[in-house]
Amino acid sequence: MQLARSIAASIDAVLPRGFHCYADEDSITIDEAEGLWTTTLFGELVGQGGDANEEIAHAAWAVLNSFQDFVIEGKDFRGDNWPGPREGRLPQPGTAVINGKLEMWFGERATPMLRLSSVDIDRP
Repeated sequence: MQLARSIAASIDAVLPRGFHCYADEDSITIDEAEGLWTTTLFGELVGQGGDANEEIAHAAWAVLNSFQDFVIEGKDFRGDNWPGPREGRLPQPGTAVINGKLEMWFGERATPMLRLSSVDIDRP
């Protein structure tokens, strides 16, 4: 699924050193240098018969939420927020499809702590 690969590339571009994100078929995986990994079955969360844009945004949110936990619990980040400062409120993931593009961020939508590259959902 090209959409999953495009989302994985956008995530991979912002991950801390030692983490890598990639897609196989319809799943998106993050791994770390120590050999640990986690996968979200992105393709199973889309195509359920609902609004396609809402399903894509929800599936991307599920990926970001899971991967944020994975990075925070990782060896080099244990006890640190990611993204964001060590102390304070953890910026939550956000996603939306706007004008045919999947927008992804952490923090407040208007002033995100981290904004990922947009993904064209019509031509990823």
